[in-house]
Amino acid sequence: MYVTRPLSRYLDNPDAAAERPPEGPGSGFLVVEDEAAVERATVCCGLLDVGEDDIVLFVPIVGEPLSAGRYYVVKAIGHHAGMVLACSREEDKTRILFFSFVDDAPPRPFHHGDIYQQVEVVAVAQAPHCLRGFKAVAVAPDGIPPSLLRRKGWEVSKAMRTSYDGLSDDAHGIDWPLRRRMPDLDGFAIGAGGSPAAVVGKWYCPFMFIRDGERRLKDQVNRCMFYEMTLEQRWEEIYSCDNTHWGSISGKQPDDEVKVNVTVRRSTALLGGTGAVVQEGGPQVVDGVMWF
Repeated sequence: MYVTRPLSRYLDNPDAAAERPPEGPGSGFLVVEDEAAVERATVCCGLLDVGEDDIVLFVPIVGEPLSAGRYYVVKAIGHHAGMVLACSREEDKTRILFFSFVDDAPPRPFHHGDIYQQVEVVAVAQAPHCLRGFKAVAVAPDGIPPSLLRRKGWEVSKAMRTSYDGLSDDAHGIDWPLRRRMPDLDGFAIGAGGSPAAVVGKWYCPFMFIRDGERRLKDQVNRCMFYEMTLEQRWEEIYSCDNTHWGSISGKQPDDEVKVNVTVRRSTALLGGTGAVVQEGGPQVVDGVMWF
């Protein structure tokens, strides 16, 4: 789950890129081009054209600060749309006489444990204090990035795409003050049975982390590149009683202690705003994927 940060934040303060992702498993940052940065930058992290008619999505690796420069690089168009570029291994080299050639590994579906799908992007220095373009190195010790990324000096330009332009800087993770706030009991309507739901957290999740039924990765790219995830909180009434008529004719005083023994549902998963059909025992985690 990714929280958003405006691009201008890093243009004003490059050291902010060293910020660690929020607490929680699978957390990371998405950099969103805001109005303050439009006239100041020509490149941002996201959907990028890296030349050779290739449009890819650079998704920061979860659990790493942006300063690490580590990404999953996802094909956005073509036959392999929705798949992640993968590094080859030293053993994949083809040797002819005294020369060796690298056979690029084909893109493949994202897998959380595949370190060969991770690359580190670094700036290329062509002269002292003069940077021009980028190159990628493999995170895996014996990895070799695909030719598209390992050549030195490739440049990027932002590719305009409707499904990506809709992303805005409005996902900031959990709003802890709101999360911890006690309900306004006087604001409950009589007979309502609880408080209205309040959004106390919001994230974006790249499509490759979501298995949307039988939908193909290519279809997911075209339909929804980022899924919106929210955490809603509401308070439910678990006990109520009528006025006990303090000081009534009986002269008996009401008990000032109430014992309640009730089972409540602490959380519910909603997919598309409706309750998910969860298997008995709760969501099932299989090979790093949580199934509903």
